[in-house]
Amino acid sequence: MKKHFLLIVGSLMAVGFAQADGIASKSQLSRVNHQHPQLSQIQDVTERPPMTLPELTTYPRLKRFTMLSDAAIPNINESCSVTEFTSRTGRSLTDYVTGVSSGCINKQFSVTSADAANIFNENNMLTITDSFRSASRRYKGNKDDNILNLVLFLRAGYYTQFYQRDAVGEYSDAIKQSSLIALDEFFKNEHFTDVTDEHGKVLSEVLTLVDSSGHNADFIYIVKDMLARFDNSWNDSRNMSASINSVFTILWRGQWADDFAEHLAKDNSIVDALKVFIDKQDYLIGTDNEYLINNAAKELGRMLNYAPSVQNKVKPYLLELLRDYSMSGRGTGIWLAAAEMVDYYSNCEEYNICGYKKKLEQQVLPISYTCSPTIQIRAQSMTQGELKQSCEKMAKEEIYFHAKLNTGYQPVTDDHNSALEVVIFNDATNYKQYAGTFFGISTDNGGMYLEGEPSVPNNQARFIAHEADWITDRFEVWNLKHEYIHYLDGRYNIKGNFNDSTKESTIWWIEGLAEYISHGDDNSDAIEVGKNNNYQLNKLFMNDYNSGQERVYRGGYLAVRYMFEKHAAEVNNILNELRQGNFSNYASYMLSMGDIYNADFSYWLTELGNDNNGGNNIGECMTPEEANGALSLNTPICGLSGTDVAYYYYYVEEAGTLYFSIQGGRGNADLYFSNSGWPTDYRFTLTSQQQGNNELIMADVAIGWVYLMVKGEPDFSDIKLMVSNITPQLPDNTCIASEDFDGTLTAGQAVCVTSEHPEYFAYYVEDDSTLFFSTEGGEGDVNLYYSGATWASKDSYQQSSTNSGNREDITVHASKGWVYLTLDAVEAYRNVRVKVSTY
Repeated sequence: MKKHFLLIVGSLMAVGFAQADGIASKSQLSRVNHQHPQLSQIQDVTERPPMTLPELTTYPRLKRFTMLSDAAIPNINESCSVTEFTSRTGRSLTDYVTGVSSGCINKQFSVTSADAANIFNENNMLTITDSFRSASRRYKGNKDDNILNLVLFLRAGYYTQFYQRDAVGEYSDAIKQSSLIALDEFFKNEHFTDVTDEHGKVLSEVLTLVDSSGHNADFIYIVKDMLARFDNSWNDSRNMSASINSVFTILWRGQWADDFAEHLAKDNSIVDALKVFIDKQDYLIGTDNEYLINNAAKELGRMLNYAPSVQNKVKPYLLELLRDYSMSGRGTGIWLAAAEMVDYYSNCEEYNICGYKKKLEQQVLPISYTCSPTIQIRAQSMTQGELKQSCEKMAKEEIYFHAKLNTGYQPVTDDHNSALEVVIFNDATNYKQYAGTFFGISTDNGGMYLEGEPSVPNNQARFIAHEADWITDRFEVWNLKHEYIHYLDGRYNIKGNFNDSTKESTIWWIEGLAEYISHGDDNSDAIEVGKNNNYQLNKLFMNDYNSGQERVYRGGYLAVRYMFEKHAAEVNNILNELRQGNFSNYASYMLSMGDIYNADFSYWLTELGNDNNGGNNIGECMTPEEANGALSLNTPICGLSGTDVAYYYYYVEEAGTLYFSIQGGRGNADLYFSNSGWPTDYRFTLTSQQQGNNELIMADVAIGWVYLMVKGEPDFSDIKLMVSNITPQLPDNTCIASEDFDGTLTAGQAVCVTSEHPEYFAYYVEDDSTLFFSTEGGEGDVNLYYSGATWASKDSYQQSSTNSGNREDITVHASKGWVYLTLDAVEAYRNVRVKVSTY
């Protein structure tokens, strides 16, 4: 049994490993392909659970954790308790369902036991199905009547009933017939053929409901209709594109639906419809919507799974695709989709593709680099400096992990995963293009760790990742630290394989620890989530992969951090059971804690939130219109946008140190400060000009007026501007622009340097520790020199880093006292970040 760990950026499925197969939701900035089932995952499978939460559309390059669509975000002011659902029936239930946010409905996917039975019993499902039928008759192509919530409720019902059959019971044929009639009403509505983003949102969910209710065969005619009607106008709408992708879900999951195979045996015209779609939409190759024709090719190939008459019809079409497109050139996605289906369902020799995976893998992943005897990197395209940096980052994480977990570097019994293979693709597009083909994984995620079977000698543990190509000012392998912690956790903390450990509720630990060790105490997003959700600790302990992304990752982070900070003895007890593989004992121990720490955890979250704001009160946001050019202390101006410059002023009532910052949003904005009139880009007191929108200026100010200018390079949108008397929370690589920096480095705080000459820095080591000095960003080509005895130079140093460009790093173990760092270059350099971290 393979252990699959991943940082999920798509919907979470209630299965013990990553979503193994499915139609991916479209990313706004990258293409996503779905994967065909692996053999071990479809043997003896007679049905598939209804899909859960695909409406949580992801935007990997905008926010790699998760971003909900506006409709899916719960309204924090609404009453959305389970009791509100369990206490209602009939018209009262319909009115409540259509009156709350979609986010409130989403929460009902995870109800269990008696709550599941009370909410999703047959009578309630019939009530909402009837309401959906009525709403379908009145449907105007928009969200009037909140038809979307009715659909989501029904989907949640089918999903919950699948997993909670003992509680909910079996649904009768009455529901089957009622849902068929309701769906038919929707598709008969004249607005079904609208091409608008608002209609596309509803349509996508209705098509998913077709599958959830098991009507895949009944609505193949709708699939054919949509494939025929699709044209370039749909590409302008994210939701309409998503809706056409939903028809592939109906086809993919039809293999588990009643009468689907029989329908295809009688009428195989869907084969023609798919081929025509691919031919007509060939222009999508190389665009953000290429995933649509790739998925169409995959479903065309999946027709090899059905009756001989269907196979005979599809074979010449597949041969044509494999002939017209290239394994490594134009139309690679189509070619690979067809080849994977042929390789899985048919005979590769008939199609002349035998061995294509190995050949392609050698072409795509030509780089092999040894970090250490235990870590090997295979990469698509990385420089020596990037390879070295990735190795050192993992080495640092390993040092910290063993110190934090007190492992003694002793693996658990029978763990043979002594070496890790790290596979790194160039970007998310290449990851999605090839990782499924090479390693048989789903790629609608941010990376995946495959532990395999650790008790088997020569087992190969593997982490599959991609570069974060949306980060332009530095090199980063996305989720590298998070996934590497999974490897270390599995080897040193958890005996057995993933299936063994997740029979009990261990997800809070597995994902929470990876987040905690990789982020440390710097995870303001998790803290904010904790404040807003009022999590109960004992509920977080029961997390599974159906608990929602924020609760799994950010909630898990909070639970693990709290236990380490407040209950170290209990952590040791937990580790003792996990390391011995005593998972039933572990479960009993967790249950024995009950809710005794809930109150303290809630208090700790409050204090953590206060600490996150430096112990001061940060006010609610003002809009730019409300601010009218004037800043107020500790009150951010949010949603600031512009294509040129924006000016703001502030009156200092008490002399001292103030922090002026901008952060968030999109684009690239620079910040200028002046204490003597309006600043310009050539006349100012201080400026912060980093790539992106995270800018921070620290100024010692006297009583009187000070002035700020935000300048777009070339534009910016939705940023937050603030003046505060505390250091604001910004990413840890954000530099402080300051008048009085004396060259003394502070651990964890980057400084920006612009110079034509060598710059000298010193750092005082309080206790023996491992130090990591780094430079990155900016312009020019700098080198880094270190000495633990005296001032370093390019002619006199103990360690150096002299890569091409500005990405340099040095790792040393230092004793108490001063150490010295020098930044040098052949020519002038600008805005280079210098930072020291301790471990």
